[in-house]
Amino acid sequence: MTKKYKYCLDIISKFDESIDIEVVLDVDTNKAEQKIRSYSLLPYGTGVEHKIAVLYKGVDYDKISSFSGVYVGFDDVLDNLKSKKFRSKYAFLVTTPFFLPYLDKVKAILGQSSLYPSIRDGTLVEDIFSSIYNLTERQVNYKSSLSGVIKCSFGRVSYLEKQLKENAEFLITDIIKKHPTNIRSFLIKGVRISTTMGPCVRISLNSLNIF
Repeated sequence: MTKKYKYCLDIISKFDESIDIEVVLDVDTNKAEQKIRSYSLLPYGTGVEHKIAVLYKGVDYDKISSFSGVYVGFDDVLDNLKSKKFRSKYAFLVTTPFFLPYLDKVKAILGQSSLYPSIRDGTLVEDIFSSIYNLTERQVNYKSSLSGVIKCSFGRVSYLEKQLKENAEFLITDIIKKHPTNIRSFLIKGVRISTTMGPCVRISLNSLNIF
């Protein structure tokens, strides 16, 4: 694994590229109950800076608005969510169960933009502060594709090899823990990594501490 990581990381780049991982699952993608959608809190985060919109009003408004890259509001957020330009600026929309019903009028367009708050995505929460910290520092969201592959970023080229290895091991182990309970034998067929502009490299499961 060491040589393959170095091969991937030694690619000359003009910017700090993201490093993506593809986890190929042994699942039946024709069965909705075998699809996976969740998130993991990586030990070293992804290195990706996300902008977050927060639907909220209350005593903690000023504290929430002090976070970098966070836009918080209520009436203005509800109005702005109708704008495609506004929605494209933000990777996540965070709110609490109390405020969720106010999003009913824009639920359809939020669903199309993958912005509708969800417990599975860590964006429908009681503790907004923890959610913002996780989303900006450690959290990576993922879901299995129609071909049974989970693809997401797990670091940057500037990360140390140790950090990337631990992030990858934690992510894969977490995916295994969160597998659908109706699948008796949950197997991972393979793992591949690549940089944004680089080639895809296969990683041996035996080189990872995941079992």
